[in-house]
Amino acid sequence: MPVSQRELYIAAPMEKVWDFVSTLDNVAMCMPGYQRHEVIDERESVWYLKGDVGLFQKVVAFVAHIERMDRAEGLVSFTLAARDENMKGEGCFRAWPEGEGVVVQLELKLEGGGLKGPLVNALLSSTLPDDLEYLGDRLKEVLERDAAVGQ
Repeated sequence: MPVSQRELYIAAPMEKVWDFVSTLDNVAMCMPGYQRHEVIDERESVWYLKGDVGLFQKVVAFVAHIERMDRAEGLVSFTLAARDENMKGEGCFRAWPEGEGVVVQLELKLEGGGLKGPLVNALLSSTLPDDLEYLGDRLKEVLERDAAVGQ
């Protein structure tokens, strides 16, 4: 399963970071290729993300489900399952206060299955690090902007 990890520092209070990332809607809007999302309930939503598949671009609907949320540990873990594609994955967000801000660790695993699985996984291995970089940059941008506005 292709995996990517990233660690970054966000200059915002832990409370603001936690409030933001513990809501799937907020995370969805920071995902690369975000088109829209639908809320099912507080632990599940559907994310419509546009991705490159070789020379083509395609919008894929992923059901995102929070598996575990632990405020004391600064942990949110979730699963992703494509509705109409043979693709599944999982992600994790960990955060802890450091200095005036928060250290954030992101991890994303995504795997294609079926006959196209090996090709999809080869593409994911090369694109997943960039996707996680984008996600981290967007989280940092939004949270630091909001923290600056709130001061």
